[in-house]
Amino acid sequence: MRRAVIATAGTVVGLVALLGYKSSGAVNVQRVSVGADPSGPPATTVAPATSAPTTAAPGGKTVTTAGPTTAGPTTTGPATRTYDGQLVTYLYGNIEVAATLDGVVAMSDDTSQWITGEDARRDAHVLRANSQAILVGAGTVRTDDPALTARLDDIILEPLRVVLGAVSENARVRPCLERSGDLGLILDELGEHDVLQLLVEGGPTTASEFLEQGLVNHVVWYLAPAFAGGLGTKAALKSLSTPTMSTLRRGRVVDVRRIGEDIRVDVEV
Repeated sequence: MRRAVIATAGTVVGLVALLGYKSSGAVNVQRVSVGADPSGPPATTVAPATSAPTTAAPGGKTVTTAGPTTAGPTTTGPATRTYDGQLVTYLYGNIEVAATLDGVVAMSDDTSQWITGEDARRDAHVLRANSQAILVGAGTVRTDDPALTARLDDIILEPLRVVLGAVSENARVRPCLERSGDLGLILDELGEHDVLQLLVEGGPTTASEFLEQGLVNHVVWYLAPAFAGGLGTKAALKSLSTPTMSTLRRGRVVDVRRIGEDIRVDVEV
């Protein structure tokens, strides 16, 4: 049975920086597990950074109170939630979306590979490499069957994979955590797995739920120069409810860049 490795944010960022987003002959590594493997024995911690302080939450849970150290434009800063009037701080939450210019992430037949180009997809793998956990909904697993690894040339990083719902035994995402219910409690559990930075990759329902509940710090939105229309297609945030202008969720654009033929927009929320 495979033994997993828990790597802190500093460890992962250091490895990505060492690689320069490319493989190096000096690095004798081909596959690194980041986060506890739920199917294996207790994990070994490698090169830990300074421990993040924690805050007690109801039910004996603890959550991190500092965002991770990251490379590149990813912004640090904890997400928060209120329990009985007390502000509790969670791990740093990112959402990553790849959409057409009109906000579509899947066509009428549910196909979505690939909306963005190779350069943008490679950039998204760097986002994965800077995260200790990646979360998707079970619908995304059934439709796309993603492995949710971070592939940087011949280096493969394996963050902790989390699925909202149940997946088949032969899904490529396994081994993974299968969870349902209160998202705040799921974040509590991820904090106990030493997760400092979570990357939510969707799909539309999952991304909407995280934004609806205020559990997101940062959105990375890749825009492809393409149009899909609204007839039968899936919007990136199709389940997000905004009944009136006063409830419109606004963020702050912190970075805009061209990546190949696509555009990346970073928004703090």
